[in-house]
Amino acid sequence: MPAKLRGKDWDAAANERGYAPFDPLNRVNLGRSVETALLSQPVVPLADVPPFWGSGIYGIYLLDRARAPKNMYGEVAGQPVPIYVGRAVPKGARKGLVTDELAARSRALWDRLDEHRTSIEQAENLDVDGFGCRWLVADQLFVPMAESLMIATYHPVWNVTVDGFGNHDPGAGRHRGERTKWDTLHPGRPWAKRLAEPSVSVDDLHALVTEHFERYPPEQAPRVPPVLGDVPVIEAVAHDEDTLSFERDDDP
Repeated sequence: MPAKLRGKDWDAAANERGYAPFDPLNRVNLGRSVETALLSQPVVPLADVPPFWGSGIYGIYLLDRARAPKNMYGEVAGQPVPIYVGRAVPKGARKGLVTDELAARSRALWDRLDEHRTSIEQAENLDVDGFGCRWLVADQLFVPMAESLMIATYHPVWNVTVDGFGNHDPGAGRHRGERTKWDTLHPGRPWAKRLAEPSVSVDDLHALVTEHFERYPPEQAPRVPPVLGDVPVIEAVAHDEDTLSFERDDDP
């Protein structure tokens, strides 16, 4: 029994348990606090997001299994697992050109959610009324870590496996790239039709989605964010909203 341990035995037992104090200012814990605040926000229909100011982080959820595409995403419908996680900051923020006052009056986060609403509406096999979202206006300093932790915890399928949802129109003369997995699986965005044919088929993508949920069962996802050390931390050192490499395709 622990109460009977003495001397070196007590020390060895204590050392085995560890004794690092909790540091609320640890960068991961700061990111967790933003993540926890996001998950405390109500889920709002994606088609009915009210106007609001600010930048920050958000999650998109599939709410209704009946509105899911045939044989796709039913596993995540109604679960506390987002289908996509992203962040939005004002133009110039990554170059240090945005003051706190300007950030507070930015439409960046609302505009980003509205872009996603449009993408889902344009998709031929998605129903925007089946999707909801939650968001958190937050200090830009902590948002990248919170986004990274959300992806590492919940493995959203549109971030990890079916990338491309967050892409923008590359612009005139820049449509030589391959059509994204998301646009291949959910055709409809006008600019995506001008991209090159993908190297992966729709059937292949269906198989990848099935494998994704077998590897990351939504019903086993935590209902609240795990404590520090429970999941690997993905360094948000570059900038991607769609893949774990964090090479963002939507830089202003």
